[in-house]
This record gives sequence, structure tokens and C-alpha cells, in this order.
Amino acid sequence: MRPRFWLQEENIETVLMNPNIASVQTNAEGEKQSDTVYFLPVTPQYVEDVIKREKPDGILLSMGGQTALNVGEYWGGADCTQCG
Repeated sequence: MRPRFWLQEENIETVLMNPNIASVQTNAEGEKQSDTVYFLPVTPQYVEDVIKREKPDGILLSMGGQTALNVGEYWGGADCTQCG
């Protein structure tokens, strides 16, 4: 979760989508992994719902493996910047 630390140092609010609640519960950082955590599947529809609610300036795709990359490719034309 290094990108979160870098963003936090710049006082940038972060939102995490993670379908695996256990990865947050067993991580030493726990719920501090992000300012807001959504326990939702990483699919185009759920990402769209979170984008509409959060209105992000950018999307960081580095933490979700191939699933996040696939959704990022789907959302390539979204009104926010893909940061990685």
C-alpha cells in the first residue's frame, strides 16, 4: 500500500475498493489502509457507482492486479485521471 502513504504525505484523500474483507482485517494497517474503504467487487458497474459517489480526481490501478487493470481499460474514457 505504498501509494497510499505517498498520497497521504501530500494530504490527498484516498478511497480503496477491496472485495476481500479478510485482507483488511488481517493487515496490520487494517482500516487505515485508506480514508474510505468499499468492500465491493472490482467490476465496471461497482467502480462506476463509487466514481459517481466519490467524484475522484484520479484512479490508481496498481493494487488490484489484472482485475483492476481490466476495469481501468474499460474506464479509460472516464472523467478522471488514471494514475497507474
